[in-house]
Amino acid sequence: MNIEVTDNTIVKQIQDDFNKVYPFLWIDFLYHPVTENVQYKPAKIKPETMLNHLGSFKGSKKINIDGNNTVSQLENNFWITLKVITKVLRKSGKVWVGTSYTGNWTLDNQNFEGGQIQLD
Repeated sequence: MNIEVTDNTIVKQIQDDFNKVYPFLWIDFLYHPVTENVQYKPAKIKPETMLNHLGSFKGSKKINIDGNNTVSQLENNFWITLKVITKVLRKSGKVWVGTSYTGNWTLDNQNFEGGQIQLD
């Protein structure tokens, strides 16, 4: 499965398309400002940002979001394709948690686990 993006695609469209396939996962887009301060953390890219404003991306590309891919593979695919940092989050009850410790899990496994921890 792929998400097709163009330079006119906005971040929110990618997030929504991804979330339709994986309802218990979310993807954030981040940028790392150029700074001397090594303590500075990447900041979220606003959802209404168009891809052509993120750098040198032009044209049309497909990003593989197959469920057999790991979180790490997906984040790497976004970096290679769009040159943008992404972080996958998993639903845990009513909050979204990072998946950095489980980056070797597949997207299907992450989504399944997120569905198991639902609060009423």
